[in-house]
Amino acid sequence: MSELENTELTPSEETPSEEPVVTLSRSAQLQRIVQTKIESLGYTGYADEAPDSAVYPYVVYNLGSWSYEDARDDIVLDVDVWDLGANYVTAEAMADDIEAEFTGDAVHGYESGVLPQFFRYLRTKVPDTDKKIKRINLKIQIQNYSHEAHLDPDAETVPSEG
Repeated sequence: MSELENTELTPSEETPSEEPVVTLSRSAQLQRIVQTKIESLGYTGYADEAPDSAVYPYVVYNLGSWSYEDARDDIVLDVDVWDLGANYVTAEAMADDIEAEFTGDAVHGYESGVLPQFFRYLRTKVPDTDKKIKRINLKIQIQNYSHEAHLDPDAETVPSEG
């Protein structure tokens, strides 16, 4: 055995870690929350588009249109559930799970700088030229409050606590 193979590697206490501090944008933070929620249901999720190698069933989502209201961003989360089969049973079950996960008065998930609330508002079956492909589109409204507005007691618009 060489000396290198027998040497335990430990970080040097004399050399401080110089890892860069990365601050994620609001959209990147929200995307991470959405991805985590989809994965918590046991589904494979892709932001914006699925790769050609994606295995059915899967979910594709994107943070669509944004509008701004005082200390709140109103965002449309566009979610497509994709399946390959003779009927919509799997796609419908997945859509039900996603709606349940992303719906409610309570705030779901918190990260530095974002405080989102999710509300479902539209569900549509989307026909495909390939009759085996089953797709359901969900539109979910995100009301995202900035961290600063949530902590500011003088702010005009703050999220309700239920």
